[in-house]
Amino acid sequence: MSAYFCSICKHFTGEDKHPYHCTKCGICRIHKDRSFHCDVCNVCLDKRLQGKHKCRPDSGHDECCICLEDAFSGCQILPCSHKVHRECDIAMIQNGV
Repeated sequence: MSAYFCSICKHFTGEDKHPYHCTKCGICRIHKDRSFHCDVCNVCLDKRLQGKHKCRPDSGHDECCICLEDAFSGCQILPCSHKVHRECDIAMIQNGV
């Protein structure tokens, strides 16, 4: 049926993006080989940010600075350390903002 199944999230998917369940986040994530969980920010981040991002307690649950909705999943971190949804960032650029 599928190569990956998470019994906690009831999530089926393939193995191509290296999915995993982060017990600290409480959800399934992708790219286990390129991620780490920051205990201060309380979110999984790209390994390239390890030791190079500005930690703030629970900042993983900040709002997207564009749409103001929760940016916990599906966000990217800008060089200024603001968190935005990828779709919001693209829409902002396309609209010349």
